[in-house]
Amino acid sequence: MPRYHGGGASEIEALADDLDLSHAVFMWLLPDESDYASTLDEVMKYNPGMRAVYLISTLDGEVLNGGFNQYFYNKGTVLAEETILSLRHIGEDKRADILQQALSAHSAVHQRHEQAKNAGSAKDQLQAFSETCQDNPLRTFDGPYYKAGPDIWQSLAQYIRSHPEEFTSQAP
Repeated sequence: MPRYHGGGASEIEALADDLDLSHAVFMWLLPDESDYASTLDEVMKYNPGMRAVYLISTLDGEVLNGGFNQYFYNKGTVLAEETILSLRHIGEDKRADILQQALSAHSAVHQRHEQAKNAGSAKDQLQAFSETCQDNPLRTFDGPYYKAGPDIWQSLAQYIRSHPEEFTSQAP
């Protein structure tokens, strides 16, 4: 997979494939911190474009892997509102609306998520998480998200190519 080093327009132009570009910028943005709370603090210091790439890439990875149930289980709701703003920032209004609806529905499964996280051993937690997938209202948003338009990586790449100044080592 190609790497990005914060070089701006010339480095962005060299990454012709949308998926390669979006993924390379996302990997460049990953904080060195392994602690999720520290990561969130770091991400909130990013400029709106960089924050959008990080948050949207995180959302998309979770939803494609296990739906909105997995997204909210793993990431909670802390950054959902900011992710909605980021989706709108890059012109992904349809996906922003879907995330907003899923966020509203999350309260129906929040308690089950918390119980699963406190289920004891890792094996017990995995089993409890699997059980949260049953009769889960968040599943109704997965299909519409998948079908919401072009691949999210294309939208991210289009934004990055249109705003290369936001993706340099010197960017705030």
